[in-house]
Amino acid sequence: MAENLRTFTDAMDAIQRKIVQMAEIAGKEIVISVESLVQQNNEKMEEVLKLDKRVDEFDEKIHSSVLQLIIIQPPLPQELKALATMMRVSREYERIGDYAVNIADTSQYLEIEENSDIYVMIHEMSQLTESMLKESIEVLKDKTITDAKSVEAKDDEVDNYFHRLRERLVLEMKQDTENIESLSNLLLVSRYLERSADHVVNVTRQVVRSRY
Repeated sequence: MAENLRTFTDAMDAIQRKIVQMAEIAGKEIVISVESLVQQNNEKMEEVLKLDKRVDEFDEKIHSSVLQLIIIQPPLPQELKALATMMRVSREYERIGDYAVNIADTSQYLEIEENSDIYVMIHEMSQLTESMLKESIEVLKDKTITDAKSVEAKDDEVDNYFHRLRERLVLEMKQDTENIESLSNLLLVSRYLERSADHVVNVTRQVVRSRY
């Protein structure tokens, strides 16, 4: 029995390590995707796509590992709850990777200077989101409520950035009708970052709630 318990625990630890690796790659995706907005070249887009492919592969491996573990050694109720949480968390990070791809894709449809007020706000927003993601990894490792609360506080800041950017971009659309397409794509970028931050919050809430 003790050997089976150790084996099951080791298997769960291995799955968690995959989730952490997956989250770290998703964080890199966010950074590079926002850089691609002002460094418009195929290399940045290709880099984001390669990273996203790795994120997708991790997501598939995690789901497969969880299902195999359930079949091979039927878990106790608390263990099953933990495994279900791992699958949900993996899917949250996978969605963040998808948003990073969406951000990089918009780079070909907009024009923005690196020193512009709007890009500075978007960059700061992305830094906050990445910081939240890094803290969510610590929540995964330590199950700490303090880090989870910090993530939620930063999410409020991200929301504030989104609302400010939306007001600014809508105003500029009215004043500069020739650049509506470019401005609307910047609005999409801010929405993708705001949604990414929401997914990070989902991760921390699920982990703290399950305490696996």
